[in-house]
Amino acid sequence: LMVVLAGAFEGLDEVVSRRLRIGRRRIGFAASEGDGPTSHEVLMQTAPEDLVEYGLLAELAGRLRQILILRDLDRDDLRRILMETPDGPLAAAQRVAEREGFRFVLTDELTDAIVAAAMTRGLGARSLHAILSRVTERAMYEVPPYTHGRKQTLRTVELGVDAMHDGSFTLLPIRRRRSGTVDAEDEVAL
Repeated sequence: LMVVLAGAFEGLDEVVSRRLRIGRRRIGFAASEGDGPTSHEVLMQTAPEDLVEYGLLAELAGRLRQILILRDLDRDDLRRILMETPDGPLAAAQRVAEREGFRFVLTDELTDAIVAAAMTRGLGARSLHAILSRVTERAMYEVPPYTHGRKQTLRTVELGVDAMHDGSFTLLPIRRRRSGTVDAEDEVAL
């Protein structure tokens, strides 16, 4: 029987630190700010009793033979998960948006803000989807469909860092060819 517990266990490092008595203040000339193990080093010493104190059922914690702790996701990991994974948060939002007749373009500033918010929450990649859903919600409801004759054309919605606060977006112009020239509608900021 193999039991896999995956996810973000925020605060587990504090439980392990208490058991190991790590983090007590050092006094004197040898004490420095950089003394002590990192959060990952502390988590590598997790024992079943730490999981019980954290809140896991004792019956389940007792069945764990080996506890393997992977490192926390950093900003680059979260950015790759958000932007590059085929089943990630942005790809899922794009699929829904395309059914409604548009696609999203995120500015670098917005991407950085989403990743920073996810890091602040401390919930790992899970929080990316919730943050992106909140950022794209207004556009999902307010972008009107665009049809040209019988064919629907995908519109482009650009989301900037302001979308984190008020959901604002910019509807980029549609470019279509007409007898060798390019016509464009005006950009609309909402």
